[in-house]
Amino acid sequence: MPVSTSEKTYGQRLQKGRDKVTYISTLAGYSPPNPDIQTANMTPFLDSIDAQNGLVAAKNQALSEARNLRSNGYYGPGGLKKTMPKVRSFLASFTEGKKSTAFKAVQKFVQKINGYVKPKKLKTGSNPPTEEEQKKISQIEKSFGSMLQNGKDIVQIATSLGAAYTPSNPAINVPSMTAMMTLLGNLNASVIGTQKEADDAIRDRFDLYEDDNGLRERMQAINEYVASIYDKDSQEYLGCVAIKY
Repeated sequence: MPVSTSEKTYGQRLQKGRDKVTYISTLAGYSPPNPDIQTANMTPFLDSIDAQNGLVAAKNQALSEARNLRSNGYYGPGGLKKTMPKVRSFLASFTEGKKSTAFKAVQKFVQKINGYVKPKKLKTGSNPPTEEEQKKISQIEKSFGSMLQNGKDIVQIATSLGAAYTPSNPAINVPSMTAMMTLLGNLNASVIGTQKEADDAIRDRFDLYEDDNGLRERMQAINEYVASIYDKDSQEYLGCVAIKY
C-alpha cells in the first residue's frame, strides 16, 4: 500500500486525471484500442471518483458526529460518568450507608467507570485503516462497551432494591437510568455502524485510485500509449508525462 494520502492529495490527483484527459483530447491520432483510456470513458471514470470522494467526506462527517454524540452521552453533563456516582451517594444516605451490600456493589462499578479515561478525539480517515489503527478503535469500542455494562449492573442493583430505591433526583430513578442504558447502547451501535460505512467508502475510493485499472494505472497506460504514437523527446509526449499522478 502506498504511503498515507491526504484528502487534499486525493483531490489533486483527481484534477491531474482531468488535466490528462483534457490534454490527450488535443492530440492527433489518440485513439487507443484499450477502452479504459479512451477519452469518452475516462471522463465518467473520473466523475465516479469525484462522487466517491464526496461519499467519503459525508461518511466521515457522519462518523465524527456519531462519536461526538456518544462521547457526550458517556462523559458530558448528565452522562453516564457523572450520573452513576449519584446513585452511590444516594445509597450512602441509607441507614446502613456505606456498609450496605448495595452500596459496596455500586461503588465497585462506579470505580470501574471512573477508571475509563475519555479517549482522545480520533481523526476521521482518508486511507484504509492500518492494523494498528484497527486495534486502537477496537480497544476504544471495548471500553465503551464495558462502561455500558457497568452502568447496566448499577441499574440492576437499583432495581433489585424495589420500593426502597426512591431517589428524589429523577435522573437516577430506575426508568431514567434504563432509558439512558438504551440510549448509550444505540450510540455505541451508531458509532460502530458509521465506522464501517466510512471504512467501506474509503476502501472503495482507494481502489478507484490504486487498484488494478485504477487512476494511477490508467494515467501510466495513457503515457505508454502516447509514447507509441510520438517520440519520447517530442513535445506531445513530454507534455503528457508532465501531468503526473
